[in-house]
Amino acid sequence: MSSTNHSIHTFAGAAEEFAQAWENPRHTRVTLPPVDVNKVLTERYRMDQPIHITRAMVWDMSSRRAGTP
Repeated sequence: MSSTNHSIHTFAGAAEEFAQAWENPRHTRVTLPPVDVNKVLTERYRMDQPIHITRAMVWDMSSRRAGTP
């Protein structure tokens, strides 16, 4: 095994690096405005019955989509 310099990557190290980058004003920060999902759906889609989308429902949809892209 060679004696080259290897970095040990950990979640804590990545979180610290992210925090430092986030605080650096030279990096771009993007904060999107909140979206009223139910209003957007009402304006863009017609449904037989009204539905109220909850945060848990959005999380479930995103999780399913991530599992089977």
